[in-house]
Amino acid sequence: MNKLEIQQGLTGDSEHTVPRATKIGYGVSELGTMACEMLLRLYLLIFYTDYIGLKPQLAGYAVAIAVIWDAVTDPVMGIISDVTHSRWGRRRPYILIGSLFLAFSIIILFSDPGETGQTGKFLYLLMAYILVNTAMTVVTVPHFALARNVTFDPNERVEVFGWRLFFGNIGFFAGTVLPGIFLLFYYTGPDVSNKILAHHRAAQALGVMIVAASATTFLATKNIDKGRASYTISGPEDLFAFLRSALQNKAFITLFLAYSMAMVGISLNSSLSLYFYRYRLALPEKNIQFILAAFVIIFSLSIAGWVFIARKYGKKKPAILASFMLGLILSFTYPFIPPGKTIPALFCVLITGSLVGSITLIESLAADTIDLDELLCGINREGLYFGFWKMGIKFSRAAALILTGHLLHAIGYIPNQVQSPGVGFNLALIYGPGVGVFILLGSLILCFMPLTNERHRRIQSLLIRKRAKRNKNVTVA
Repeated sequence: MNKLEIQQGLTGDSEHTVPRATKIGYGVSELGTMACEMLLRLYLLIFYTDYIGLKPQLAGYAVAIAVIWDAVTDPVMGIISDVTHSRWGRRRPYILIGSLFLAFSIIILFSDPGETGQTGKFLYLLMAYILVNTAMTVVTVPHFALARNVTFDPNERVEVFGWRLFFGNIGFFAGTVLPGIFLLFYYTGPDVSNKILAHHRAAQALGVMIVAASATTFLATKNIDKGRASYTISGPEDLFAFLRSALQNKAFITLFLAYSMAMVGISLNSSLSLYFYRYRLALPEKNIQFILAAFVIIFSLSIAGWVFIARKYGKKKPAILASFMLGLILSFTYPFIPPGKTIPALFCVLITGSLVGSITLIESLAADTIDLDELLCGINREGLYFGFWKMGIKFSRAAALILTGHLLHAIGYIPNQVQSPGVGFNLALIYGPGVGVFILLGSLILCFMPLTNERHRRIQSLLIRKRAKRNKNVTVA
């Protein structure tokens, strides 16, 4: 191996070491998991409150408890993927096996538990959702951590996360639209059992999609997941020591807090979307599906623009500006959209969708903050860090779900009925400024994240030298 080849290996020069097909293949798994995620975000609460008949407060608690369980297991799953060694790699086996588990459990979740009373329905939702979230952890944490192995170059990382987000948006579209398609064309009418069956069929279709997408990623990434575990865990004391050390990475923790705060707002937005469009704006179902599809399309198209902006202006400042603008727009537009009007709602989602695409910058920044940890510790712990990252997202979702259930109850929401003007306006306040304040707080926290482009370049330069010393046994031709 010559000196140029060694340097390319250290820097992750994608033109020489990472084919674009690998980057694309890496991102495909997100299609299945995001389709599942959107099915859960948009339809789970309303499925159990309006069709299964579970009280909103109980549904909110059941989902939140399951999400908290999921969040706690994320760092553990990250460490497991860090220390795994197999002929198929450290992380790839979990992506494939977990997808089978996830497909099976999502079908169970969107099934009719029967006439079991409020307690029985609560327990069914709780246990089924714990199964789904455990399977989601097994797939998504190793997949997220695998991104840092694709390339070392910070600009190329934006592209890698861009592909991940692109396929996530296709999954976003599938998870959003499929239940609507079944509702519109296959199971119409007032019978609730037909609506339950429509969601069950959608879950079956998404289960196939989840397995196919994860299998594609498993095959496409076989050449980037060959490394051995860089550390071992000999007992609980080692586990807690590693968790404590991760909390000392100021850049990561600040980014983690900013993103988690914003995700409370985004999750609250997702949970209330159908309530807002159906019960506040009173739009026909086909118009709602059109608005949701338009959001996904503009979201997807905006990713290329954010990748270009990151290459030209960096990641941190554009991410702060985009999230701040998003919070303001949500706060000052949605409460004033007149009921029955599709065009103003469509205009708002086109603007907000283009700003939400900036998420790819924040996720790429997360990978950059882990470079500092490797420089200081000399080991690769991306599984641990991305496990923490996923944990923050899920705690945010749990908080949003608890808020959703309590807020719906507090404003007097009654399932499957036309809501009073007061209830509708309160829905708009929650959906607008109630969401926007969390995103604005996230943008303010992000301002204190200490990792700049210049500092990151210095960190990577030192890291290259440190890696070169570890690899000094490589023969230079």
